[in-house]
Amino acid sequence: MDSFTLIMKKIAQNWLVFFVILILGFQTDLSVQTEKKVFIKKENGKYSFYRNGSPFIVKGVAGYTHIKELSESGGNTIRTWDTMHLDQILEQANLYHVAVVVGLFIPDNKNMQYFYNDEANTKHQLEVFTAFIRKYKNNPAILCWCLGNELTFPFKLKYNSFYSAFSNIVDMIHREDPDHPVTTTMVNFQKKNIFNILYRTKIDFISINTFGGLRFIKEDLASFEWLWKGPFMITEWGIDGPWGFNAQTRWGAYLESNSTKKANDYLQLYKQYVPVNNPRYLGSLAFYWGYKQEYTHTWFSIFNNEGASSAPMSALAYIWTGRKPADSFPALSHIQIKDWPKETDYIFNADSSITAVAVFDSHQLGNLKIKWEILPEDWFTVNTIHSLRKPDPLSNLIINDSIPETRIKTPSTEGPYRIFLEVSDQKGHFASCNLPIYIISKSLKR
Repeated sequence: MDSFTLIMKKIAQNWLVFFVILILGFQTDLSVQTEKKVFIKKENGKYSFYRNGSPFIVKGVAGYTHIKELSESGGNTIRTWDTMHLDQILEQANLYHVAVVVGLFIPDNKNMQYFYNDEANTKHQLEVFTAFIRKYKNNPAILCWCLGNELTFPFKLKYNSFYSAFSNIVDMIHREDPDHPVTTTMVNFQKKNIFNILYRTKIDFISINTFGGLRFIKEDLASFEWLWKGPFMITEWGIDGPWGFNAQTRWGAYLESNSTKKANDYLQLYKQYVPVNNPRYLGSLAFYWGYKQEYTHTWFSIFNNEGASSAPMSALAYIWTGRKPADSFPALSHIQIKDWPKETDYIFNADSSITAVAVFDSHQLGNLKIKWEILPEDWFTVNTIHSLRKPDPLSNLIINDSIPETRIKTPSTEGPYRIFLEVSDQKGHFASCNLPIYIISKSLKR
């Protein structure tokens, strides 16, 4: 057989598989059994979760802490990425009447072929998940299972072992726990992934993690209705991260909004872009309900490391309840360097002295707790992933820890840094902002 004939044969085989999958996929039945504890029901053209016999619209967050505060703010669901801390999460969720989307971690795209082509791996994986589902399936806090996070669902036949293992887990969950649906997540709206999820897996609904892509989600959904009209949930949405939508300094450091602006951004993003009126919409989960290091320790964190909450919590509470919380939050605007132009990149000599000024959105110099810090920029990444460990603050650089002004000694080593300011009140609320700076070791003339 010549090479041309061989190539054409392979193309024909792939197209045959394509059409077989397509035909089988269109026969996928998303009907539900109303005796289940949790199920998805379509009524009058609209999909809804039913939980314990009543319609349930997901209004919640991604995270694993502060479940009491979530409930008090009007949220009803929290999503985990894995099973760490699950016993504690479920205990708190039951106590405060919050549902849980339980994340089931499976090897990601980089390890897909290596892991799934080994039958011993997939057999052990299925055994572990089977025991896990049997252990937790009767917990009343569980809303659904989420198998994998932001996987790529490739079409090529060489990934058949992955799809086989994935489907075996889904089938096992459906068999062991018919009371809870199964979903999986993808990054943004990807038609290729949707096609492969629909026609090569047996999940019950699709979930989408989207940040910048949220601005286009309504149009994306409409443009693909010719193929996919099933239910969906948005499992991560929120403010723009350190990527293309944010301004940068000349040395490439992204500019982070203050906590007050983040609250406004949450509200505007939800009002303008979250497709709450789409009849296929099951609900959404905001990111991030907790405290974490991701580029900075303040970028996504709605809480600080002491458990105080910031203004985005009030925005989400308003989204969930339609009521504005009675408590106000401190409102920092920005950090200004005294005697330097505001609209500039801040580049300073090493071992020099500068005056940083805290600028507030309103006059708020009352009984506030103050914390100034200088941290090295989270500059280096591994496979474009930033460290999840907060850099250690540099000591002995804050000369007088006060507001509105403080004297700061600049670092001795050349490189990128950030000045952080956090102020907190007596009610457990805080505000934060930061300023990227660059230090050079040679003398700088202005």
